[in-house]
Amino acid sequence: MDGGMGVVRRKRSNNRLDDPARLETDRHIGDRIRVRRALLGLSQERLGDAVGVTFQQIHKYERGTNGVSAALLWRIAEVLDVPVSFFYDGLGDGSVTRTLPSLRVVRVARAIEQVKPTVAVALTDLIEAIGSTSDFLEPDYMPRQPAA
Repeated sequence: MDGGMGVVRRKRSNNRLDDPARLETDRHIGDRIRVRRALLGLSQERLGDAVGVTFQQIHKYERGTNGVSAALLWRIAEVLDVPVSFFYDGLGDGSVTRTLPSLRVVRVARAIEQVKPTVAVALTDLIEAIGSTSDFLEPDYMPRQPAA
């Protein structure tokens, strides 16, 4: 519509999926929530209870499916014992996404912390030795089956 002034106005879309920057931000914040929650050993249900939402909502926030409001992000930061700025660290430069540990790495680290120090050292050495063997790095690597 030009409203008689020759100005054409487009309707703004409120669909967050139409805005790549907004989608990237929601995913980035969700990744940071997920990793911090996992590092603390909190379930989605426990985090949700602590901030007053369902575990399904926490799941959606972590996947970036839903954006987190400022007030809720503040509560999440308090429960996860980080400043709100933690969730924005590295946003837009791609560095944090590359450096965030996977949940598998978090699980391994938490498991190693639970064993005796001598066992933890042996496990760390084993993992490093496996990682330095190129056969284990191949995407189609399948371990050999023991002989019957």
